Amino acid sequence: MKELHCWNETLPCVHGTWLWLFCLAAGSAFGQPQSAREVVPARERLMLVREPEVQKKLAFDAQQCRAVMAVVDQADLALWQLRDLPGGQGNPLARPLHQQLRDGLAAALRPEQIKRLDQLVLRLEGWRTWQLPSVADQLNLTDEQKEEYTRFMGEFQNLAGKIPDDIGLPEYRWIRRVLTAGQREKLGQLLGPPFDFSRCRMLEVKAPEIARVDCWINSAPLKLQDLRGKVVVVNFWTHGCINCIHNLPHYRKWFAQLPRDAVTMIAFHTPETPSEHDLGPLRRAVKERDLRYPIAVDNQKENWKAWGNDVWPSVYLVDKQGYVRYWWYGELNWRGATGEEQMLDRIYQLLAEKEPAGVVTSLATAAAR
Repeated sequence: MKELHCWNETLPCVHGTWLWLFCLAAGSAFGQPQSAREVVPARERLMLVREPEVQKKLAFDAQQCRAVMAVVDQADLALWQLRDLPGGQGNPLARPLHQQLRDGLAAALRPEQIKRLDQLVLRLEGWRTWQLPSVADQLNLTDEQKEEYTRFMGEFQNLAGKIPDDIGLPEYRWIRRVLTAGQREKLGQLLGPPFDFSRCRMLEVKAPEIARVDCWINSAPLKLQDLRGKVVVVNFWTHGCINCIHNLPHYRKWFAQLPRDAVTMIAFHTPETPSEHDLGPLRRAVKERDLRYPIAVDNQKENWKAWGNDVWPSVYLVDKQGYVRYWWYGELNWRGATGEEQMLDRIYQLLAEKEPAGVVTSLATAAAR
């Protein structure tokens, strides 16, 4: 991670580290944004408190680990299921869960630990924390600074797709040019000391256990709990979806190429149309397209709902400890995208990964400490 130096502060040059401030100002001082997402900082708080590097930094003791993981387990899946809802739909559902999470952590941690955790949430989320209240007010941005922000945001759009260093430098220059020394000092206080997030694994959520399915094709019934120690590739598809069909050659390649003793593939066939509930056409499609990996017939959409999924096709990667780490919506190689290559690389990364010593990722682990 590179660093930039100014006003006697060390600023991490990473994507979104500073842009969060300006987007946040747009949400408070400039009128409410159309798609505020309160679920975002709640999910980041969950991911951070179960990270071993964060646990070390905040000096969790064994009792705190147990208490924190009990709080995490209560809100974890419910918040993740809201990840793709528009703000107007997701916020009312996320708000009580986020408050429950904050109250539980406040009861388990010391005030200085909570303060540092809040700083890390802001640092991690970057521009996506713009829906949080009060920060722009604390910096007391002027009307002229707000106008400067609007112009900067227009310029920032041109950086879409750039590497993090290309984005971090304009953010740094904007702050250096527009904010006063006092505002920069206050900003530094809100963010706290730099933190190297590259050492964190960022476990998204404990993958939901497989719910009731109508039947299995190519396999006896499976449970994710029984697959601990393996990387699990989960995809949602339906046989009448052309975008799903375009992904099937990639899945066949993975199934043939990846070691079966280390990787399990599971496809949930979740119908999009009434006719796709019929098992006869599905079985013919599976045979014609030479699909040999396990397929769970999810006609009641119970697994679709459990994963909070709303896109055909979708692919998720679950690590050896049972946590969702990455996902891809839509065709993997749509219009020049390199999703197939990226996801395959991540599968191999998860295969090579070893659990850090001392990590607490579940209440059961915490209880054993």
